[in-house]
Formats: sequence, structure tokens, C-alpha cells
Amino acid sequence: MDVPIKVTSSRVGDEQDIEDYLEQTITNVSLGGLSFQSPTPFTTLDRVRINIPILDRDNSLVGSVAWCEKSGGGYEVGVEFEKS
Repeated sequence: MDVPIKVTSSRVGDEQDIEDYLEQTITNVSLGGLSFQSPTPFTTLDRVRINIPILDRDNSLVGSVAWCEKSGGGYEVGVEFEKS
């Protein structure tokens, strides 16, 4: 089952409008992070905020891009969640 997510990226300390996001699809998820397909590459260590629309809108996960690899016509991006 494909699970849609909304990914907002920002540099550490910057705040971006949550409406400035990319819609992606999760490819893998674990307790420590997730990966998703993206048409555009992400830079390692960039902070990202991930919203999962099927959950409550106020719930979001914050993490850092751990890796980004070319995959098919796009990229697969791995995110490590920040510990709270």
C-alpha cells in the first residue's frame, strides 16, 4: 500500500511555510526513520518535516536526510528522525 506524505525541507534554524511542500510516497518506515521517492534530490543533513495526511494534521516528524540515491526516474531519500 502506498502511503502519501508531505515533505517540507528547510536549513537548520530556518522556518518555511508548511504549505511549501512536496507530496511524496513512503517506500520504507522504521522506528528510526523512513525513506521516500522524490522527483528531485535532497542534500544530506538537510532538515525535513514530514506530515502524514492520514494522521492528525498536527502530527509531524522532523528528521535529517541521511542519504539520497538515484532510483529509476527520480531519487530515493532516507531520513533519520530526530530524537525527542
